[in-house]
Amino acid sequence: MSARLRVGAASALALLAAACATASAPQASSSAQQPNVTALATTLTTAGATWALVPMGHLDDPLNTFWQAFALPNSRGKWTLVTPAGVADSGGLVAADAGSGGVVIGFRPSQALSFSPLAISTDGGTSYTPDLLTGALAELPDSLAVSPTGDAAAVVDAGSTVLRRLAGTGQWQQFATRTSIAASALGRACGVRSVTAVAETTAGTYLGLACSHSGTVGLVQDTAAGLQPAPIALPAALASAQVDVIRLTSAGGGVTALLRLDVGGATSYALAWTNPRHPTWTLTPAISGRGPLASTTIWAGGAALLTGDSATDRQLDLIGVNGLSWTSLPPPPAGTVAVAVTGPRVDALAAGETKFTAYTLNHITRLWSLTQVINVVLPYGSAT
Repeated sequence: MSARLRVGAASALALLAAACATASAPQASSSAQQPNVTALATTLTTAGATWALVPMGHLDDPLNTFWQAFALPNSRGKWTLVTPAGVADSGGLVAADAGSGGVVIGFRPSQALSFSPLAISTDGGTSYTPDLLTGALAELPDSLAVSPTGDAAAVVDAGSTVLRRLAGTGQWQQFATRTSIAASALGRACGVRSVTAVAETTAGTYLGLACSHSGTVGLVQDTAAGLQPAPIALPAALASAQVDVIRLTSAGGGVTALLRLDVGGATSYALAWTNPRHPTWTLTPAISGRGPLASTTIWAGGAALLTGDSATDRQLDLIGVNGLSWTSLPPPPAGTVAVAVTGPRVDALAAGETKFTAYTLNHITRLWSLTQVINVVLPYGSAT
């Protein structure tokens, strides 16, 4: 475990114990919302495992909705339930690659919590070390990030503030706000509505933004000269698009961003990426939206979109590095809420009230096969 992960663990334990002891009363959620909030249900692939974060229980009842974490170790072919214990998770979970196979799972505030507990695992979810974010993680799948050197950043307060913590220190400090970014030249060009994602790299912090001004990609990097826009040029056909950065990752030594583009009410998605071998930003072709965005998955130079109006009628599209076009995969099984892509393996993940089901795609037959079912015991009524 790195020094960054060790700092503050003892104090976090005390704070978490106190918080959990008083977390029985429901708390109204903030009325502030990010524009076009991206679904939290997602997967994350690290050097040690692929992680899935999905909601289970009675999803129409916030007090009986329980977010669960599952891990698929790279050395084995079975998913395992690895949800950190002891903290209310009805507000949602987010995860960040902590490097060296580790992961940090963040809890969005719910019930009586007004901050976000963190849980750090370096053994595939077998055990966790508690940590603490002194702010409320935003309802965004990439609201938490850790660099290979241990620096960390988080988007909090419904996308209005970014906090940062340097490696080896225990204190989160304000790094930027929507207001401060909006007052800058790049912020005025973007017309910032909110901060939508964060990524940490050895070269610094990247922020994703939702822009109200057409033709501007709100992806910025912290440099010695301050925040600077990433040089991503939109094609002429998308020059009038309103662009939101909805996913952001620093996996693979580069940076990959998933963009949502709205032109005259029509929505499409494109991927922008760069890496040390290809330092110039590349923008993939855009794919037209096929209904509401149910889940997204992003990795180094690639992404998967799960779209559709209901869990019984969804479409799955993928694109990877050097992809000239998006590839449509066979419609996933009914109930699919997230998709995991681990090398050539593609899993469709369904989460019911108490049952987690994994289906794996056979690329030859193009059929989905049931590969695993996990029955989950949920503490219904524990929050009342």
